[in-house]
Amino acid sequence: MRLDELPELPFSPRFRRIDSKAIEFGSAPILLVGAPPLCSGRIVVRNPLEENVRIKGLTLSTSADALEAASRLSEAHFLRAAAFDGRVAQSRVTSPVTAEPERRAEKALYLRVSTRLLAGEAREVRVDLPLPMNTAPGSYEAKLEGSAGGVLPVVVQVLEKRALRIQPAAITREVHAGEVLTLRVNVTNLGNVPVEIPKGTPLHFHRLDRSWNAHFHAAAKEKGSEGYVAFLDDFVARMGDAEPPLGRAKIREGAGTLEPLEGRWLELELHVPKPLPAGREYQALIRLANASFRLQMRSEPEPERDAPIP
Repeated sequence: MRLDELPELPFSPRFRRIDSKAIEFGSAPILLVGAPPLCSGRIVVRNPLEENVRIKGLTLSTSADALEAASRLSEAHFLRAAAFDGRVAQSRVTSPVTAEPERRAEKALYLRVSTRLLAGEAREVRVDLPLPMNTAPGSYEAKLEGSAGGVLPVVVQVLEKRALRIQPAAITREVHAGEVLTLRVNVTNLGNVPVEIPKGTPLHFHRLDRSWNAHFHAAAKEKGSEGYVAFLDDFVARMGDAEPPLGRAKIREGAGTLEPLEGRWLELELHVPKPLPAGREYQALIRLANASFRLQMRSEPEPERDAPIP
C-alpha cells in the first residue's frame, strides 16, 4: 500500500485545561461514598465554552474539621497531578488550599477526575476523593462551585472500615503435646475505627497431612457403595476422630483498644493441647478481631529422659 492510499485519520482537536469554576454541573446533589482510602461518585459536567476543554480535577470546599487531614492529602494529589502535566506552566500550578487565603476557614478537597469535553458537550464522569486511612466514619457536607457562581451541594459518606494487620502472618515451629509457647507479633490497625484486642482467644488446630478431602475419599471408597447416608456418617466420623482438641492463646502483653493507625507488639502465650499425636503436621489458627495469625507446627515426641542412676 502506498502512502497516498492510507486512510485519513480522524481530526484530533486540541483541548485546553481549565479550572472547575469554568464548568457547569448537573442540578442533582453529589454523593461520594466509600471507605478510606477512597470515596467515589458520579457527576454530570458540561462545557459551556466554545472551545474544547480537559478536566483533570475539581475542587471542593468544606468546613468539616474531620476532613482537615483529607485537605492536606488533596493538596499533595493536586500538586502531583499538575507536576506530571507538561502542558501546564509552573506559574499556573497553584494549590487549591492556598489559592484563596481569605477562605482558609474552609478546607479544600481535590476530586480526581480525567475527562475531555468538546465545546458544549455534557457527560457523566466518575470522581474520586482521596482520604487518609484514619478518616472517621460519618457524613460530611461540602460544596462544589461551578461557572456563573453556581454552587452544588456535596455529601461525603465515609463508611466504616475494619482492617487489622498482623506481622509476621505465619510462623513454623516444632512443638510437644502440652507445651507452652511464647511468641511476639506486631499488630497495626489499618482501619478507621478502634479495634479491641482480647486478652484471650481459642487456638484452633487443623491437620495438614490428612485434611478433609483425604477423609472424603477414604469414606467414599469404604462406604460409597452403601448409599449416601452410610457414606456421610463414615465421613463425619473420620473427621471427628482426626480433629484435634482446642488450645488456648493468652495475650500476656498488648491487649486493649487499638486506635486507627496505631501499632503495638503483642506477646502471645500459646497452650498446645496435651492429647496431640506425635509425628503429625498441624496448622493453628489464632483470630484477633477480623484478622488471623497462622502457626504451622509439627508435633514431636517427648524427649527421652535418662534413667536414674541406681
